[in-house]
Amino acid sequence: MTKEPSLFEEDYIPTGGAGFGEPLLPVSIDDVLDVLAHRTPYDANCRDAGYWFNQIVANSNLAELPITVVAEIVHNAAAHNDGSHVQMRRYLESILNEEGLI
Repeated sequence: MTKEPSLFEEDYIPTGGAGFGEPLLPVSIDDVLDVLAHRTPYDANCRDAGYWFNQIVANSNLAELPITVVAEIVHNAAAHNDGSHVQMRRYLESILNEEGLI
């Protein structure tokens, strides 16, 4: 007869977590905007556009809008550095700076 697996975390060897692994590298706002615009697939810490999109939505009032609208707004603001998107681009930069994400 075999014993059932334990449900207690203490009975297992730790496999990593907070504080383990490589230290995070500095990432600039331009690096994040490049990832959000899909010019590069990852930043220096191997975080993709989904990670940064979630961080921006979670730390702003953009969550009140439909997700497809937010995705289009964020992508266009990151991808285009022209007059039509300059205010939204500044807003993204302020979210990243104020929330300590960068």
